[in-house]
Amino acid sequence: MSGGLEDIEQQNQLGSPLLAEQASSFDRYDVAQTTESHHAAKTTDSILNSLVDSATVTSTIVTEDCDHPSSNQGDHDNKKISWVLLSVILFFNASGGPFGVEPSVKAAGNLFTIIGFAVMPILWALPEAYMTYELSSIYPDNSGGMRWVQEAFGEKAGLITGYLGYVAGVTTSASFPVLFVTYVHEQYFSHLSELNWLYRYLSLASLAIALMLVSFRGLQVVGRVSVAIFLITVTPFLLMLIFAIPKIDPSKWLETPSPGQIEHFDDDALEQTGWWPFAYISGISLRPFINNLYWNFNGFDQGGHLSSEDTTTPDILKKGIMGSFFLVSSAYLVPILVATGATDFEQENWNAGAFATAGNEIAGRWLGNWIVVAAGCTLLAQFFTECSLDSLQVLAMADKGFLPSIFRTRSKYDTPTVSASATLHI
Repeated sequence: MSGGLEDIEQQNQLGSPLLAEQASSFDRYDVAQTTESHHAAKTTDSILNSLVDSATVTSTIVTEDCDHPSSNQGDHDNKKISWVLLSVILFFNASGGPFGVEPSVKAAGNLFTIIGFAVMPILWALPEAYMTYELSSIYPDNSGGMRWVQEAFGEKAGLITGYLGYVAGVTTSASFPVLFVTYVHEQYFSHLSELNWLYRYLSLASLAIALMLVSFRGLQVVGRVSVAIFLITVTPFLLMLIFAIPKIDPSKWLETPSPGQIEHFDDDALEQTGWWPFAYISGISLRPFINNLYWNFNGFDQGGHLSSEDTTTPDILKKGIMGSFFLVSSAYLVPILVATGATDFEQENWNAGAFATAGNEIAGRWLGNWIVVAAGCTLLAQFFTECSLDSLQVLAMADKGFLPSIFRTRSKYDTPTVSASATLHI
């Protein structure tokens, strides 16, 4: 009996390591299963979180697309004017063609006028154009120069600049319809000594309202109409160049001022006996000559009114300003070279209308009449382009709190309605 118990006890002692080993195996298996389950749970949670995040992102994108559909972005981009339209708009704000350079030829003669209109773009117009682009890129705002002055010298200086700039703009643009009616009267109704005051008033008012409607339709329409008038304005001078090539005598470009002192100029009412007598150097009448040069190359800073993000982009602005610079420079120099080289005009005969007379002499009366029509059309384009930028000036002043908020009212064409109406009445 005792032997049997000893055998059983011995078997138990021998079996205990095996049982312990089996228990240990089961424990390791349980730990592995627990760890694997834990990792699986974490993986599942990660996948679910990723799906939730993806759904959130997708929902956000869909929501943003619904709030800002691509069609709206396209419509916004369509409101921006192209650099070609911008170039032509600035062309009419800064120049409008060679009409008005006659006092320079009268004051300085052929040679110095050619030198002046070849050098002045580099000395004055190009730095002004570059300054406009640089400041407009830093401060993309329709207020233009008013914003630049405000940033440099404060709000009061900015307000004064905006006010004076607006007054200068509207007073300048107010003269364009008057000059147009005067041209039409002298060309087609010269038998009438003077227009009846009522007819004159109705003509000017009707013309101003009709032209303001172009501005009211927005910058896209202003730009397209300006391009059409630009072609009407430039084409006769291109034709004059073609007809004048066989007649050009380069030696005429070297003619210096005549020894006589000229005292009467179209753009300078003061005579030599006035407070500021003329200064002559080598026969050049400096005051009207320099004044005319600056006047003809001034106005590129108007591009600042078209620099807002709703109107242009920096790339469009850069191309538009440089395009206007080349248009203005060539629109002056080429007609001067043609008219002085292909005609026998005396220096004292360079008065307003000299280019029409040159057209008559070079190609015939038909070209002279076309140049007169071009001069009249230029005045119309100068009016509605100037009024468009003046209206943007008023809008910008209202946006900055310098004027009542009513001037911020816009039409369905996104044009400043009240600002344009105020400009028209003034």
